[in-house]
Amino acid sequence: STDSPAEGLSSYAVEMAEVGQMLDVVTAKSAVFIDELGRGTEARHGTAMAGAVVEELDRSGARGIFATHLHGVLDLGLNLSPFARRMMMETRDDRDGRLRPTLRMVPGECRESLALQTA
Repeated sequence: STDSPAEGLSSYAVEMAEVGQMLDVVTAKSAVFIDELGRGTEARHGTAMAGAVVEELDRSGARGIFATHLHGVLDLGLNLSPFARRMMMETRDDRDGRLRPTLRMVPGECRESLALQTA
């Protein structure tokens, strides 16, 4: 999402409208991909919002990927079904000692910001 000056909306307002529309129509047959929800807000508020969206998506039965830099989501006491799983992109050290993504999803959680392109 980006600002919409013609409509007088910030990127946060545009993002919230888009998320609201998505949550209105999401079903168990939906595939949902969310990358960096809450960019235009303070981390604590963004974390709470991201947690609420994750819970609602889980409640809908939708499948998908939710990628975020808001690591506080991992510490929230979310009410999730047994079908929700924490997964992360596997990484390996290359010859230069830098982490490189393998593009393989594995069980676990990543608490580092690796600036990976997920979309």
